[in-house]
Amino acid sequence: MKEPVHKKGIIPTEIDIFNRFYEYNSLFFQNKLPIPFFIVIHTRKTIGRFSCEYNENGDIKNPIIEISDRYEYTEAQLKDIIVHEMLHYYLDYTHQNEPQEHGKRWKQMALFFNEKFGTNIQI
Repeated sequence: MKEPVHKKGIIPTEIDIFNRFYEYNSLFFQNKLPIPFFIVIHTRKTIGRFSCEYNENGDIKNPIIEISDRYEYTEAQLKDIIVHEMLHYYLDYTHQNEPQEHGKRWKQMALFFNEKFGTNIQI
């Protein structure tokens, strides 16, 4: 099932986010990231968000990627938003998370992705 395309762009569904995650996990992360939960959120305040819990060993559990359906995105915008959240996921999953949400490692990876893959990942 294809995502709804409106005059201005794409309004993502959970299935669409899953399909894109699956593709980007292969393209950018060598399929290292386990499939998280996907939630479409109904707010304009937050475009995308990654969240998770941690077990007693410090490993993440219950990872969630949320994307707002209150905007119509271009293909490139939706890709950048999902990959942005996947960067957060990757750093947490590989135990490289930092105290600040967009710390030095996150910014370095975003810059690398932008230069190598032509993405436009922003804070």
